[in-house]
Amino acid sequence: APSHILAQNHILDDVPNSLVPIASFGRAVGVPTPTIDSLIHLASAMCGIDWWAEGRTVERLGLSGMTPAQMLDHVEREALGGRCAESGVCRVFGFYR
Repeated sequence: APSHILAQNHILDDVPNSLVPIASFGRAVGVPTPTIDSLIHLASAMCGIDWWAEGRTVERLGLSGMTPAQMLDHVEREALGGRCAESGVCRVFGFYR
């Protein structure tokens, strides 16, 4: 077993790529995420990394200032070269809406 928690890569991957985006989307649409925010702050303190600055925020994803409907449209039609909208896979799996 890894001797250090960071050796498992959960914090280094999940915080910037999962928790920060969830919290950032919450802020963008007015949904509080206090528990996730606390986990991000704790991980930042543990790692000495400002995950809010380094993670995948709405701003870094190019979605800043969009409404939820505009974000969805962007993901379905513009992101991934439109493959999501063409295949319908996002809706089939219930990823959106």
